Amino acid sequence: MLSLEQGIDAFCSGFSFTRSFTHPYEVHRTGNFWQMKDGPRTRGDRRTSEVVTTEHDAELVLSHLKGIDGERLFLCVLHDVDAPEQPIIDGFKSLGFRLMNREPMMVKNLDSIP
Repeated sequence: MLSLEQGIDAFCSGFSFTRSFTHPYEVHRTGNFWQMKDGPRTRGDRRTSEVVTTEHDAELVLSHLKGIDGERLFLCVLHDVDAPEQPIIDGFKSLGFRLMNREPMMVKNLDSIP
């Protein structure tokens, strides 16, 4: 079975691959932060950058995001299914983050497929 980090690596690689059809979209990992963003551009507007993390400390996440270039970022905070989500949500809302959506990440054990 994949670890959460391996699953995030796979998701970010696949997401960036599909975004790269028209222009390179790169994945960069720093600790438990994955940033997906446009590669170097010579013309045209930059697309929104996506940041995925397993970090639940909203202040630490905010300080990391302040070091990222770009006008607009989307943040995806992942947590274990057994972790209570309300304290995570409240921590981010207290710093002015806006919750747009919540959804589970689906996992399939590939050993069960013949």
